[in-house]
Amino acid sequence: MRSSEATAIYDMFIRTNAKAPWSEPVPFAQLVEACREEQRIELESAYEPPAFLRESMHVERSHAADGTLLVTVRSAASAGSASNEHAESAELTCTPTHVLYFHGGAFFKRISDDQWRFCQRLVERTGCELTACIYPLAPTHRCAETLAATTSAYEAACARAEQEVARLVLFGDSAGGSLAVAVAQLAVQRNAALPDRILAISPFFDMMGDVDLATGYNAHDPLIGRYSCQQIAEIWAEGLDPRSFPPDPLYGPKRGLPPMLVIGGEHEIMLSGMRAFAAEARTEGCQVTLSEYEGMWHIFPFIEHLPESQRAFEEVVAFIA
Repeated sequence: MRSSEATAIYDMFIRTNAKAPWSEPVPFAQLVEACREEQRIELESAYEPPAFLRESMHVERSHAADGTLLVTVRSAASAGSASNEHAESAELTCTPTHVLYFHGGAFFKRISDDQWRFCQRLVERTGCELTACIYPLAPTHRCAETLAATTSAYEAACARAEQEVARLVLFGDSAGGSLAVAVAQLAVQRNAALPDRILAISPFFDMMGDVDLATGYNAHDPLIGRYSCQQIAEIWAEGLDPRSFPPDPLYGPKRGLPPMLVIGGEHEIMLSGMRAFAAEARTEGCQVTLSEYEGMWHIFPFIEHLPESQRAFEEVVAFIA
């Protein structure tokens, strides 16, 4: 049963027609152009994580082999410990974990403050080191460029994890969730090293909405509509068939993928794709946990104060740590 706090937020989304930019042609077209302008500004002034993150965490900027910006955060305490000349002699009680994060935003929008806050909490709770990939965005860039950048970031993360003898977790939400899975699927195709685990919150599977399940393209989703899903796929995947892999992980290889945790809401438009992916992956021997939250919507875990979000966060912590 959905909590009263979540119901209040859900009702507010419905009352204010919050899904309009992501479901109706005119506001969606305006959103696309606004994103194009945001990307032009970002190109002129290099991306910087928010001030609250830089003030509370150790933040490190680096680049993958192709020049993709990587922003790595870890707790100030662990950063100080790592710099201690005696740290190497300390007895480790657990294997360190490195998380490579691909943010959501429909492939169009840059990582938000709420997403950074979620990452910050994750680092503080688990002691992991987390790297956010600042990948190329649509409509300025297309799928091939995004996947090239995220694959380069993944290769850098693999090298870092090997050097530090750390576990590597791929993490993404929404569009970033599909990228996390797609990067692992591309590694399967190349017979390359695989991550230890994959975490996906509301991943964008079944981009064109072809899965015929009871949920279908859920009319009760308060944030996203079928129109925008199809438009996003057609714009971002220009030159590719949106009903193939890439771009859609639903059609990609599943045998050999590492254990996965997928978190979704009952009232989100992408649930049918998540269910279809999980079912197919299990038949291929992949260990997939699909955690569905009653009455919830797309990427709800990023609204920190909700009881459902707190439960989802604890699932994430347990899965990673």
